[in-house]
Amino acid sequence: MDRHAVAKWVDTYQRAWRTAGTDTLSDLFVPDAQYLVSPWATPVTGLEALAGFWEAGRDGPNEPFTMTSEVVAVDGDTAVVRVSVTRHSSRISSTRHE
Repeated sequence: MDRHAVAKWVDTYQRAWRTAGTDTLSDLFVPDAQYLVSPWATPVTGLEALAGFWEAGRDGPNEPFTMTSEVVAVDGDTAVVRVSVTRHSSRISSTRHE
């Protein structure tokens, strides 16, 4: 894996978030993936749990947001990516996650 491959994965992730449903998650994650929203969070484990987490966390595929990312490091099959998301939704006036 190199920085280009990681950046491409992040782009695919963003497209999946903007796509209705959660069928594309299997293109991004292995069946027993552990998903962390921060280093201190309890991981969401498995595609089924991740699908529920995604659907609960978004207004839908047309939810307006801006996402920027920076590949910080790549070492073998491990990567660190800094992602900043600014959401503009009807539920939350505007939030920013980094």
